[in-house]
Amino acid sequence: MRAGVVRAHPVWHRDPMAGCTCPDGRLAPLGDGAELALPWAGLLVLPIDYESMADLTTGLVSYRFGSPSHRFQHGILHFVQALGSPFLHRHGLRLLRMAEEVVAGADAGPFRAETAVLRRPNASGLTAEDLLESAAEVESARMTYASLIGFVAIGSPAEHYRAELHQAYPDPAEPRRKAFDLLAGRIGVEPAYELLALLTFLAFIGDDPPGMFDQFLPVVAAQPAAFAALSAAQLLDRLGWADNYEDYLDQVAAGEPIGSSFVVDPLSAALRLHGRSALLEILARPATHLLSLGEEELRAIEPPLIVYPSRGGGLVHHRNGLANGPDPELAGRIITAVGLYGAAERLAGVAASTPVYCLHTGCPFHHAGLCDRWFLPPSSAQGHDACAFGRVFRNVAGTDPARARAARS
Repeated sequence: MRAGVVRAHPVWHRDPMAGCTCPDGRLAPLGDGAELALPWAGLLVLPIDYESMADLTTGLVSYRFGSPSHRFQHGILHFVQALGSPFLHRHGLRLLRMAEEVVAGADAGPFRAETAVLRRPNASGLTAEDLLESAAEVESARMTYASLIGFVAIGSPAEHYRAELHQAYPDPAEPRRKAFDLLAGRIGVEPAYELLALLTFLAFIGDDPPGMFDQFLPVVAAQPAAFAALSAAQLLDRLGWADNYEDYLDQVAAGEPIGSSFVVDPLSAALRLHGRSALLEILARPATHLLSLGEEELRAIEPPLIVYPSRGGGLVHHRNGLANGPDPELAGRIITAVGLYGAAERLAGVAASTPVYCLHTGCPFHHAGLCDRWFLPPSSAQGHDACAFGRVFRNVAGTDPARARAARS
């Protein structure tokens, strides 16, 4: 195996089966919860029917928080954040490697520590997760408000946003508002609304995003207008980071295994399509640019795989970018990696045990619950024996999911 590359396991091949007597029905992987964004794996899972999302493309969005369009935008923006961040590239690769190791029987301690990386607070009590969630929330609002111009009068978008944000998330510790509140308290609501995504992009280039954000605060507070006036390229140059970031992108373009392939491979393709200068500005200020992109340009920076439930039952797998043509097997590798990651979460005790959304109650692995993040369940016509999860798991663990679960209980 090449250094830095996570093994691919076969998922699409299935032997013909006679089916099973398990029930069919609408699958709801996330129940009524929020979207599941795993940007380091190139995956977004939505709790919204695919048909409902298709209907949204022809209508005007009038309600944002918790709406289907909000959940879609928020998840997409997390992948855009990951594309621009060497820190997240490396974090994702470590998660993928460690998940396989846990499934194979290794000590789960390092994996538990890595899953907690984004929740470690800085001196201000802010975490990397707070930054990512707050910035994605702001940019989602900016995109929505921009699309409503001419239809709805909202006065000051920044003040309107803060009022809606606090109403939707009354807890000040909520990650989707925490970083915005902190920044607004230091530099004002209007500058925070404009600069949070840009500062988050810059902070996630280095090895300590929350710490770097703390260092930015006094500088930005002294001259917010100057920061807002500079392009991302100019800011990188002023900070003395331009050469290092360019060198990093050179390695990505050359195919060096320096991060999760589910992020750096799409980044390499996006660099070729958009050009380096244009892509840099998109990653730094996504809401300013995403609405003006053509379909191919937009899909190149969306998660390679988006999974939706379907009204008629089953799941819809929507492919973007590399997964939509140049690398048709990418979706299968994502499903495999996420399935193993979900199993590792439960074996390591870092995820709450929830009911398995799959309806194959007759499957011998169903009650073990390790397949909760397996987003390719077969229909009853195919039969639960046609599911590839058990084979993929056994290839790594050397045993089946039920035995592995029992051994870790």
